[in-house]
Amino acid sequence: MNIDTFNGQQFQGTVKEDMGTGGMSAVGEIEGTLKAGRLHFVKRMPLHEMMFNDGSRKTSQMQHAEIFYDGRLSLDGASAEGTWKIRERFRMVGWKPMVFRTHSGKWMMKTE
Repeated sequence: MNIDTFNGQQFQGTVKEDMGTGGMSAVGEIEGTLKAGRLHFVKRMPLHEMMFNDGSRKTSQMQHAEIFYDGRLSLDGASAEGTWKIRERFRMVGWKPMVFRTHSGKWMMKTE
């Protein structure tokens, strides 16, 4: 994650994920807030990419659903952790309507 702008509470930047741990291949954009050690941000990825249990992937040209992150920055500022969530949404895939269910999990990151 690279923070490009930060005004003391709001930030914007980019993110390049580690594909070896299930991350997406494209560079995404992030936008969020940091207040009293609490992080809230949204990640927007330009491509919709899915990874299956067997490790295979499928990428389509439509934009990935927004991913919402909540967490806490460590006291020394060297790490952060929290939860992420992709909200349920409806999309047309070709001519077929599809419902994508809510997904959620935990995240952690450290400074390099």
